[in-house]
Amino acid sequence: MKVDSKLWSRMDDDQQMDALLTVFKDPDDAEMYVGEKWDDLPEEKNFMTTTIKPLVNEDLTSLVRDLTPREYKMFAREMDIDEEDANQMMDFLSNLDDREAEFLSKKLETGDFKDLSEEDAVSWKYNNSPARGGTLDLVPRKVGQSIKEKVFKGLREQYSTMGRYVDEMDLDDHLDNIHYEFEKFSAMTTTDIKDIQPAKEELISYVVDYLRNTL
Repeated sequence: MKVDSKLWSRMDDDQQMDALLTVFKDPDDAEMYVGEKWDDLPEEKNFMTTTIKPLVNEDLTSLVRDLTPREYKMFAREMDIDEEDANQMMDFLSNLDDREAEFLSKKLETGDFKDLSEEDAVSWKYNNSPARGGTLDLVPRKVGQSIKEKVFKGLREQYSTMGRYVDEMDLDDHLDNIHYEFEKFSAMTTTDIKDIQPAKEELISYVVDYLRNTL
């Protein structure tokens, strides 16, 4: 993968050295540019390559960097990340898929963590969960257990007493996709907040009617 300014800025010394060696044969020539700013690199920089994957969403990374210390603390706490561990935060951000990064970017852009108290931070995922009428789809899959996983687990336990039929079907991903489409609708700038609840009720009715008429 070609190195750009954003990728260069998040590389450590060893990674920068490896990238420089793709354009410089002499290690001594390469080493003199390790740690330099992108704009100060020679024109060979435009041909450097690396095996490092770019962040799924550079905009999300910028939003996180722009958080105030308090907002960052609340964000890290809610994502089950050590606020003092920058590497853990970077690993978390780089492991998000596109829709997770997009969803979380929306939450940061709308200031979900600006007025969050430490007490509220603990329950942010709960208050934004589908069970509470919220639109939360993102909880780290690499860190902790998501609200959806808990919901699915509860549903499976509830329905396991009725014959265990549902437990034999692979439904979670399909239900998750329906949930995601509703989240996208809710997050659209053209969606009025007063329309979200009626839309949710209409969606539930639509899915139930579809299943009743097709099964």
